[in-house]
Amino acid sequence: MAEETRDTQAVTVEGELDSALATLESALATAGGAVAAIRGTLPQVAALAAGVGEMEAAMARVRQQLGASTGAPPLRSVEPQDTPAAQAQDTPVASPEPVEPPPSVEEDQAEAAGGRVSHCLRLDVSTRAGSLDLKAVDGSVNENSAVVDVALLDYDGRHATLKIWIEASADPNAVREALLESLQRHLADDEDAEVRIDFEDDPAA
Repeated sequence: MAEETRDTQAVTVEGELDSALATLESALATAGGAVAAIRGTLPQVAALAAGVGEMEAAMARVRQQLGASTGAPPLRSVEPQDTPAAQAQDTPVASPEPVEPPPSVEEDQAEAAGGRVSHCLRLDVSTRAGSLDLKAVDGSVNENSAVVDVALLDYDGRHATLKIWIEASADPNAVREALLESLQRHLADDEDAEVRIDFEDDPAA
């Protein structure tokens, strides 16, 4: 009877070991398949990484080209002038003599024009999308024979502010309309471009 019990236990243990080995063999087979699948995707991952690198290089080249296309314009920038408050701080308190402010850039430009300037216009051009073509703006202004001098006050890539002096003998309203028409023609490809021209309150004469 005891011998039969031992034989039964031996059969049970053998069955459990066989089942465990079968489970282990199945797990190893599954792991081997996963390893093979991962190895199969490695070339795709490497190709994807190479593609991302090429895209980054292309974007860097585009940014450089955009930066070059919006480089320094041929117009003259106006140097910032000291405010009256800053000039007052620079003046000695004990000095009884008033300090004469330096001549403004507008006055220098009017003198350089030989006293032919009597009207001054302020031009604002902006675009909501893309970069503003400053060369087109410059060409529109300079093709008008009544323009005596131009100064670029501000430019940030999408918006430009210019100051325009015209001859005393020219009709300021006619010059303004001609400038608007010329700018609209030169910026016809930019549907988001907006142009505004106003008369300055204190034109240099």
